[in-house]
Amino acid sequence: MVNRNVVLEGCITKKAIEAKVYTIDNTREVTLQTVAGKYKFSLSNVVYAKLAVQSVSGRPKDGDSGGVIYDKSTKKICGELQGMITITSGNTTTYYLSFSSAEKALSALGASITWNK
Repeated sequence: MVNRNVVLEGCITKKAIEAKVYTIDNTREVTLQTVAGKYKFSLSNVVYAKLAVQSVSGRPKDGDSGGVIYDKSTKKICGELQGMITITSGNTTTYYLSFSSAEKALSALGASITWNK
C-alpha cells in the first residue's frame, strides 16, 4: 500500500484531491468536544498519504471527513477519510490525509472482496 497514489472524493470539496500513501499502521489520538462532553479515543491502523498539492487549494475542507478514497490506477475503494494531519520538521510543515484502510479492515475481519466485471 505504501507509495500507492490515491484520490479523495470529499463531501464538500468539488474537485478530487490527490495524495501518495506515505505510511501505514499509525495510531492517532482524537479528542472531540460534543454537547454530551469531551471524548478522547485512539484510532489504530491509520494510513497517512502525503498531499500532492500542499497549498490550501490542494487540501481537504471542513466537512470532507467520511469522503471516499480511491486507488488512482485501479479505481477501487481504499478507505474513508478521517481528516488531515500535519508533520513539521524544522521550518517545513507537510500535509497528509489520514484515512482508514478498507484492505486492513477486511483483513482484520478475515474477509475479502472479489471484483466482477
